[in-house]
Amino acid sequence: MNTGNTVKLLPQQLLGRLTEEAPSQEAVKRGTNAVAEGRWYTAYELDDGLVYHIPQGMLAEVDYLWLDLYFEGPHMAKHTFAIYLRQGADDPGFYATYGVIPCCSARFRLPLEATALNRLWLDREGALIKPAARGSRVTLSQVDRVEIRINRIGPGVRPLHWCQSPLFAGPQPPAIDQPVLPFGALVDEFGQSTRLDRAGKVDSIEQLRDRLQHQYREAPNMRWPDTFGRWGGRTAGPANEASGFFGLQRDERRWWFVDPDGLPFWSTGMCTVRLGSTSSPLQRLESAYAWLPGQKEFAEAYSSDPQVAATKTIEFLTVNLKRVFGERWKQAWETIVYGMLRRWGINTVANGSDWQAARRMGIPFTRMLDLFWATTPLVFRDFPDVYAPCFEDDVQKVARQLEETAEEPALLGYFLENEPKWSFAEQSPAEGMLMSTERAHTRDALVEWLKQRYDSEEALREAWGPQASFAAVSFGRWSPNFSEQAKDDLREFSRVMVDRLYRTLSSRCRDIDPNHLNLGARFPGIPAALVLEGMRHVDVLSINLYKRDLRVSPIVDELRELSKKVDKPLIIGEFHFGGLDGGVPGIANQNVSTQADRAAAFRVYQESATALPFCVGAHYHKLQDNPPLGRPDGENYNVGFYDITLFPHEPLGSTARDVHTDLYDIASGLAAPAAEPPEYLGI
Repeated sequence: MNTGNTVKLLPQQLLGRLTEEAPSQEAVKRGTNAVAEGRWYTAYELDDGLVYHIPQGMLAEVDYLWLDLYFEGPHMAKHTFAIYLRQGADDPGFYATYGVIPCCSARFRLPLEATALNRLWLDREGALIKPAARGSRVTLSQVDRVEIRINRIGPGVRPLHWCQSPLFAGPQPPAIDQPVLPFGALVDEFGQSTRLDRAGKVDSIEQLRDRLQHQYREAPNMRWPDTFGRWGGRTAGPANEASGFFGLQRDERRWWFVDPDGLPFWSTGMCTVRLGSTSSPLQRLESAYAWLPGQKEFAEAYSSDPQVAATKTIEFLTVNLKRVFGERWKQAWETIVYGMLRRWGINTVANGSDWQAARRMGIPFTRMLDLFWATTPLVFRDFPDVYAPCFEDDVQKVARQLEETAEEPALLGYFLENEPKWSFAEQSPAEGMLMSTERAHTRDALVEWLKQRYDSEEALREAWGPQASFAAVSFGRWSPNFSEQAKDDLREFSRVMVDRLYRTLSSRCRDIDPNHLNLGARFPGIPAALVLEGMRHVDVLSINLYKRDLRVSPIVDELRELSKKVDKPLIIGEFHFGGLDGGVPGIANQNVSTQADRAAAFRVYQESATALPFCVGAHYHKLQDNPPLGRPDGENYNVGFYDITLFPHEPLGSTARDVHTDLYDIASGLAAPAAEPPEYLGI
C-alpha cells in the first residue's frame, strides 16, 4: 500500500459551459461548511466539466483519487458525475460514475485498482450513490490528465449546482464518519423524506394506523379481473390440455405461456415482492435520521447487508408495520400486499421476491438461481472458469436448488442469473480474462482454439502483435493494448465461453427439474451478439429493458430480430417509471413529472409489450419505492406501486387494473394498445 504524501490537484480548465458560481450566498455558506476548500460550480449541459493535468507516472505511485462534494437538489440522478482517466488525445479512457444524496456532504474515493475493471460496482459510502467502474482499461503510468464531467442531468435540476473540494491523489483517505447536514435530518420517524412533500405523506402514528388497518380489512375482498382463470390465464378462447405445469405455445399469431390448466397466459409481473427491499444504510448516516427505533424492540427492522461490507441497514416499512400491527406485522403485510396484487391484475410474483410467500398464497411466481461458485475461480468479474475441472461439480450444486420446487405447479419458471456483471463491460469476457488472471483453465482452452486458427507462433504474432505467443496467452496478465484482430478473436472465443456456461447450466437444471421453464439470464438491455449462442439452451430470453415504450423502431425491430435469431420468445424482466412528485430525491431510469403521468407511461409500455407477438410477459420493477437515503447501493427512486408506508400511488394502481383487465384482448389482437403517451422527462 502507498504511504506517501497526498497531492492536491486544482482544475486547469473548464469544459463546455461550466462556470464557477453558486446559486446563492446562502448556498455558499452551506457549501463552505460542508466541503473544506470547496468551490461552487454550475453545469448546463452533459459533458460540462473540469480538467486536471498531471505528470505521467503520478497515478502509478498512488492508491486513490478522492474528493468531497455537496449538492442541494431537490433531485439527483445516479451516475450524475463521471471521473475519467485519460492517456493521450484520443483515448476514450477508464471512468467511474457516481451521484450523491442531496443536502448531505459526501466523499468519493476511487481506488485505482478499480482501473483493472475486474469489478463493476464500487463500495457505497455515506451519501454516495451507486459508484461504478466503467470504460476501457488504462495504463496508470501513462495517464496524463483527469477529467470530471457531467454524465447525467436529472429533470428539474438544470442548471446543476454543486460544491466540490480540490481533487486529491495519495494513500487511502479516511471516510466521512459524520456528514454535514445543513438542513438537519433527511428522514422522519416514518422513513419519509423531510425535504420533499407528496400525496399521502404521513403526519402522525394515528393517521398511519387508521389507513393501514383499513387496507388490512379491505384486502381479502380483492380479486383478479374476471378475464383471469385460476392461475391468471385467459379464460376466453381455446385451451390446451392441462399439464399441471407452465409451458410455452406458439400459435398462428403469437407466442404464449400456457398455465397448468392449459389456458394461454401472459405474465404481468411485479418484482421485489418481499420485506427487506426498502432497507437503507445506517453506517456513516445515522445523523441523517430524525429518529431510530430501539434495536431490541424492532430487531427485525435492522440487518447487515452481506453485499456491502460493514453496512448496517434499517427498514422503516417493517418499523411502520410493527408499530401498527405488533407481532402480526408480517401476516398483515402479506394480506395487504397480496390483496392489492390481485386488485391490480398482477398474475406473477417476479424476480427479487419472497417466492415462498407467493407459493403459500397460490400466485404464480418465478425464482432466481444463486450462482455460487464454491470451488470454480472467476476469470473476469463474475464469469467462472468454465473449463476448470471443478466447474461441472459446482454447476450440479447450483442446479440442486431446483429440487425444492420441481413439482410445484405455481412456478412459472426459473432465471439463471440477474444482470451478470461481465455483461456491462466494454471488453469481451475473454479479453477481460487475459487482463485479469495470471492463468486459468479457460486460457488453456483459448490456446487450443487459437491453434486451430493460427498454425504457427509467427501467424499469431502477425495478427495479434509482436509480443503475442501461445505461452503468453496461457500465462501472465496482458496490457489493454490488443490489436483489432486479437479483439475479434477474443470476441469469437467469448461466444464459446458463454455457450459452455449456459449450455452446462441449462442441461444440469433440466436434469434436476424437467417440469419447468428455463427463463434464461436476465440481461441489462439487448444482449451482445456473443451471448446469443448460449441463449439457445434456454426456453425464454429475458431482458431488463428500461425504455419509454415498445411501439417504435428501432427497438421493436431489434427485439423482433433477437427473438427470430434464437427462435425463442422474450420476457421483459424489468421496467419502471419514476415521478418527481413522489417524495424521494432519486431520478429513475425513465421519468415523468407526476403520478398521473406514471400511470399513463405504465399503460403505454405494458400494452405495447402485450401487443408484441414474440413477448410473453413484462415485469414491473418494483413493488415499493426506494427509501430517501437509498437502498444499500444508493438507488432512491419513486418507482413503486407503494411508498415506504404502504400508501398506494394512484392512479397507477387503478390504471394497472384497467390495463390487465383488457390484457388478453390486446394480446389476441381484439383491442389496440394505448397510443397516447405522457410527456417523458429526459436525463
